[in-house]
Amino acid sequence: IQNPKPATIASDNEDNTEEKIPKKDTVTISYKIPGKWISFGGDKYVDPSEGANVKAVDHIYVYQAPGTVTPKQLDKASMNGVGKTLNVMKALDKIRLADLVSGKKNNDKELMYYEYDMAWAPKKCDDDNKASTTSSNLGLGFCPYESVYLMSATLVDGRLYVLAVEADNKEWKQASTELK
Repeated sequence: IQNPKPATIASDNEDNTEEKIPKKDTVTISYKIPGKWISFGGDKYVDPSEGANVKAVDHIYVYQAPGTVTPKQLDKASMNGVGKTLNVMKALDKIRLADLVSGKKNNDKELMYYEYDMAWAPKKCDDDNKASTTSSNLGLGFCPYESVYLMSATLVDGRLYVLAVEADNKEWKQASTELK
């Protein structure tokens, strides 16, 4: 994961403050955004190629999960739950109920990356009281996905670092290639 600007490691403290890892334990975490996107600071990105500054993603989160994790635990994330295994922060709680679309391991020269593509759908569609056969659920009996989450995790000295990209259905349709 690379980026010209290192990200702050977010902490899921009760007072919602951010916390940096102590200097002796500092790890630089970074990521690249597509060249056509414009950053407005934080995790606010727009894609001007899609119109007048169309929002590219809902959020990009980077965090260190508390405790230690083993590669074996990450290998079994699809069976034990990706949200539980990655110890997702409160802002990503929907992942605990999301469907796992795909998962794979990528071996970089130095690190192993565990990648999970997740999708979340509500139990009830917007225009219906239940997930029945309506126009919003394409007549399939369940609601379409509202949020897509692309998760990438790696271990450094037993510590789990996670990059999570959250996009809504519209953003995913516009920028799925760039988001992947």
